[in-house]
Amino acid sequence: MDDIITLKNILSNDDINWFLDAMDSIKDPQDRAGSNKLYIPRGELGEQVKLRVLEKINSLYPDKNIHTVNFYDIVKPYGMHSDTVKFTMQGIIPLEFIDGSAYTLIYDQTSDTNIELVPEDKPEDYKPFFNKGVRDPSTIQGWSPGYKISEEDGIKYWKKQWHYYREAYKGFSIKHSYEWKIGDIFLFHTKYLHSATCSQSRKKGIMFCLN
Repeated sequence: MDDIITLKNILSNDDINWFLDAMDSIKDPQDRAGSNKLYIPRGELGEQVKLRVLEKINSLYPDKNIHTVNFYDIVKPYGMHSDTVKFTMQGIIPLEFIDGSAYTLIYDQTSDTNIELVPEDKPEDYKPFFNKGVRDPSTIQGWSPGYKISEEDGIKYWKKQWHYYREAYKGFSIKHSYEWKIGDIFLFHTKYLHSATCSQSRKKGIMFCLN
């Protein structure tokens, strides 16, 4: 089976509205980078969210359950990282995005553990919230010297901030670009490094990992 999959238009408007209402019902979001918020569905709500997601992907993964599921409200794009808690598939469900197009970029480079690429301009005492910080990109599997991302793609995905990301992501190459579409479920293997882009001002979605 492919390790990057898009299930197009698999969610109805009613599905999307149910997820948004579920997210809004969570009154204790956790702060993340910048003004980003993480909403964790707990108890019965968490089980309902998992069940609704599993119903949509059951034909592909009939023997799987959901290990982790969270809602996100993102205004500051997450940088390059991996979520390799375990080797499995993780999914993104777009719920809303504002002002522009939203993308999730999957890179050719991989990791067998949770890592976050830490740019050179971050202070020495900077520590990522969850992932292991990596300052030397040459230690990441598949990295090699040189500029791999085209100017066209750089401007498309990072807009006016491309001059910064051009250097920060030197040596990395884009394997797949998923453009957010409401109604889709996007799945990819946890081994892949991935990131958001600077092409929209705000987005809400669900992230989940299978067991």
